[in-house]
Amino acid sequence: MQLQPPMPHESTPSPSGAALGAATLFVCITCKHAGDDEALPRAGRRLHEALCDAQRRDGATPSVRIVPVECLSNCNRACSIALAGDGRWTYVHGDLAPDAADDILLGAARYAATADGLVPWRERPERLRRGTVARVPPLPLPLPLPSPGGGGSGVRAADDRGGEKPQRPASPITPSRRTSSADLPVAAKPRHPGGGEKGAQPTTAPAAQEP
Repeated sequence: MQLQPPMPHESTPSPSGAALGAATLFVCITCKHAGDDEALPRAGRRLHEALCDAQRRDGATPSVRIVPVECLSNCNRACSIALAGDGRWTYVHGDLAPDAADDILLGAARYAATADGLVPWRERPERLRRGTVARVPPLPLPLPLPSPGGGGSGVRAADDRGGEKPQRPASPITPSRRTSSADLPVAAKPRHPGGGEKGAQPTTAPAAQEP
């Protein structure tokens, strides 16, 4: 009999959360802190267990699914999590620990309550603000990417710390001046060993007439 692998722990979205689409909280379970006892579960796995326990205990954030993953490539800033959802910006956070479970769930709940994933900076728990690593635009992109020729408006979103980030005006492209042969220095034409220009026929002096 073939055994099925265990499914990752996921909470059941509430009807209100389902209206926006459930958010997913990815937790790296391979993260470890310096000085961790190798005989004990890693800090990332302990963080995942703390999040699941807190969610079951408080019955909070039913619209957030908690999913364990192996490595978010943010090893220098363990522990790491990522918040993602359909049509939402994805956020990666680091510098976390198992005792941050309540703050993470609070931030995840506010993230799940948005349609685009953009939680105002001051409304995020402090540990998530300090640990923000990156945010990634949602797919499919809400606006077309710039064309190869430089046109198009790209993806616009509020600055992560509040307000809309001003776009720099496109710098004019000045075509480089083509160098013509007239701009090149005139090199001295090589002289033939006989004194004339290279390629010129040597001049033969007339033979002297005998008396």
